[in-house]
Amino acid sequence: MANFGCVGTTIRTRSGMYLDLVCPQPEQIVFSDIACGLARICRFGGQIDEFYSVAEHSYWCSKQALAYFHTVEC
Repeated sequence: MANFGCVGTTIRTRSGMYLDLVCPQPEQIVFSDIACGLARICRFGGQIDEFYSVAEHSYWCSKQALAYFHTVEC
């Protein structure tokens, strides 16, 4: 049986790298892996008529914040 990309405390990400969930290293984190994961998660637990991803929600929130002159930096 396949282990689906999980080995010990690591997971295989979309880019093919392994991310150690217990002790992540900066070089293991790839922006496109995060974006892909968020694009596949449905907001509201999927209890809506059309798929609305966490990535899309984040995009619209950032647009709204910038419209009110907030910066990306905290």
